[in-house]
Amino acid sequence: MDKKNIIDVVDIYKKTDEELLSWLTDKKLIKKCRCKIPTCRRECVIHKRQCSNSINYVYFCKKCRKTYSKFKGSFFENINVNVRMIILIMWYWAIGSRVGVTVAATNLSKPSVIQLYRYFRDVISWKVLRDQDFLLGNDFFYNINERENKLLFL
Repeated sequence: MDKKNIIDVVDIYKKTDEELLSWLTDKKLIKKCRCKIPTCRRECVIHKRQCSNSINYVYFCKKCRKTYSKFKGSFFENINVNVRMIILIMWYWAIGSRVGVTVAATNLSKPSVIQLYRYFRDVISWKVLRDQDFLLGNDFFYNINERENKLLFL
């Protein structure tokens, strides 16, 4: 398994919007979009959007001229934090940093960081419970430690 360190996270953080979208698509964190209109169903293209404070791109259908969020149906759909910041916070969470350290490093509010830490824990817990036979086999027991936000293998 490929382990990431802070240099890898910084490289991701420094990518241009186009490079970041390409990286997210390659890692299957966001998916390509087709037009939702039943009579069209064409594959949408990435289109630069004006007046936005985050990544300035949406999916755009050239035929219908409709736009769709690039994060619809993805891990990032319900999170109102910049994608680069989410990746950085996810790295802090994965290495077991305390909330205070992450708050100091990211300048986000403590409740926001706590909410994201819980979201990451819930997603990982759901994935382990859903795919436990594939991920762990039948010989492992695990416990989700709610207090320390850790997944323990017994």
